[in-house]
Amino acid sequence: MNIQTMTEGRLPGVRLTGSMLTITLGEAALQIDLEAEQGDTTRQVEVRTTRRGETLSRTEGDTYAAVITLPRRRYLPVDPQGEAGEGVAPPQPEPLNAETVTVQLWGCAETIEHQGE
Repeated sequence: MNIQTMTEGRLPGVRLTGSMLTITLGEAALQIDLEAEQGDTTRQVEVRTTRRGETLSRTEGDTYAAVITLPRRRYLPVDPQGEAGEGVAPPQPEPLNAETVTVQLWGCAETIEHQGE
């Protein structure tokens, strides 16, 4: 997996177990099944957070925490002849190669509230 740091600040944590990617930021965590997200074209999955990094979401938040780029799905070769008396089997996807995934991490700026100023 190719990890790129895009900005300074508190960066999300990243852990890959099989095809399950876990993004963490403080107490917040979000799991993404990369094989399920992979499609027949290159895809990007956005993970968003609040300015203080309190939550992680695919749809809500005012700033990026991570952007995951998945390559297009590849398929195993198919025997065009098929077995005698059988039709041609549909193509089967290759397992996801984690080395082809790029994760861009965006730092979360810490907000310091000053009281009495």
